[in-house]
Amino acid sequence: MTKSLSIFLCTIFIISTSLAIEILSEQEISNRLKIFSYNPDYRLLEEKVIKKRLTYKIFSGILEVFDTTTSSEMKIPYKYYQGLKNNQKRPLLIINPSIAGEIFIERDLASFFVNHGFNVVISHVTENLVDEKRPLQDLPNFFVRMANATSHLIDHMENRPEIDSGKIAIFGISLGAVRAAFSFGTEDRIRAMYIIVGSGNMSQLFSSSDQSQIVAYRQKRMQIENIPSTEQFSKLLDDYFKVDPLYFAPRRSSKDVFMIIGDLDKHVPAELQYELWRAFGRPGHFAIPAGHVGTAATYAIYRYHMLAFFKNRLGITPAERK
Repeated sequence: MTKSLSIFLCTIFIISTSLAIEILSEQEISNRLKIFSYNPDYRLLEEKVIKKRLTYKIFSGILEVFDTTTSSEMKIPYKYYQGLKNNQKRPLLIINPSIAGEIFIERDLASFFVNHGFNVVISHVTENLVDEKRPLQDLPNFFVRMANATSHLIDHMENRPEIDSGKIAIFGISLGAVRAAFSFGTEDRIRAMYIIVGSGNMSQLFSSSDQSQIVAYRQKRMQIENIPSTEQFSKLLDDYFKVDPLYFAPRRSSKDVFMIIGDLDKHVPAELQYELWRAFGRPGHFAIPAGHVGTAATYAIYRYHMLAFFKNRLGITPAERK
């Protein structure tokens, strides 16, 4: 929901003074939202049941879409957990994996939520974010592609008879949280977001993260592109990133966001997590006195909190809570 102009400008002022990022008008933000425009047509290349449990079954699927950033076809692989407990329409939870890809965390959460009244789709990534051959100039396009991939999955899933298309939520950890923040800021069909160790300010994230893969990518691209310092590396990314979760966060209500922040995190630096928190209007959050991995592991502690948050924000009725 768009805020009043005064609140909007105040929020942007707070962000800009803490980050020294570009100040955008409402019109400019609307213009930059158009970068995420996409062709909604897609082809379902494959969808098959790969596992069946007592209360749900798991599908593996692939969509093929036209990617506007490369003007070529793009494949979107996914796993879909469909509940079998009753014949009611269910809300949909989108889970974005971290840079490690789908691991036990995503599978554990998918099983948990499908057993608590949701259907769940895990959105996979087909390209390596930190491929050393990727020019810095293409980094923003990666996040546009991933946000559009989420929108394509919504296009596909909302047509299924078992999905309540008015009740869609998103979750992510680390890179998955960054992807979720991009999608939540630009895709209005997503009504609630819960993220762990996510941030905005992409130029600072890639310039200051001590995550080993990002460090290796940064060093390699500085060598290839003849960039003499991390300061110039950051400035170059500032010029390239015309899209950022910080720009789009003020479009959404803080009531629909919850964040878990790692106060000692250096992979996704804590100060960047708090900058995203401020951009979203200081939503509910837990501050964990731990680093990246330790904070990510708290998902198991807070999953019932996550469930209650989504049910509240999606307006799930008592009958649907069964």
